[in-house]
Amino acid sequence: LSAFYLDFAKDVLYIDPEDSESRRSMQTVIYDVLVKLTKLMTPILPHTMEEVWGYLKEPEDYVQLANMPEVDHFANEEEVLANWDAFMKVRSDVLKALEEARNAKVIGKSFEAHVTLYPTEETKALLDKLNANIRQILIVSDLTVSDDEAPENAEKLPTASIVVEHADGEVCPRCRRTTTDVGSDSRFPELCARCAAIVAENFPEAEKEGLEK
Repeated sequence: LSAFYLDFAKDVLYIDPEDSESRRSMQTVIYDVLVKLTKLMTPILPHTMEEVWGYLKEPEDYVQLANMPEVDHFANEEEVLANWDAFMKVRSDVLKALEEARNAKVIGKSFEAHVTLYPTEETKALLDKLNANIRQILIVSDLTVSDDEAPENAEKLPTASIVVEHADGEVCPRCRRTTTDVGSDSRFPELCARCAAIVAENFPEAEKEGLEK
């Protein structure tokens, strides 16, 4: 959880609007996982799990009174698991390329990176099937998936040839992404377009404070 899902989830949980579908969806997943893990670990860590249970909004007063979670099955679960298992290999290759770029002083944090993937046909088909925000999941500022032939400086890895460059633009102090649209909204010249739109809609007092300054 901490090494993958919670890592890229921070960009949504910390940045997106409080009641947005994306944020509430992730909160639902995290809460459901927490409830089920608490139940499953009760026989092993009963006192700790009772302490956790006190923070949850469940009907039972004590976790030991709750039923164990049932196993859920889905019609396409094997395909979903296979696709994400394959993606983790792509992710491992990208992480390797990012580490090489970090060692070469091209980037510091991964959020400073613009990653260009020159995927194999299998990887390209996989990324299309996932229907997910791959840039966000890889925790980079910019991502390009190219159909062109990989250049000589690309790092050739099993799932793709990869080029890591420093992303163009400036760092948005709210989401920490390096992007070229920082300052594109005159109301919030220090924010990227995404953050400016979120702040304007959900914190209108911030715009007023900016005008007063």
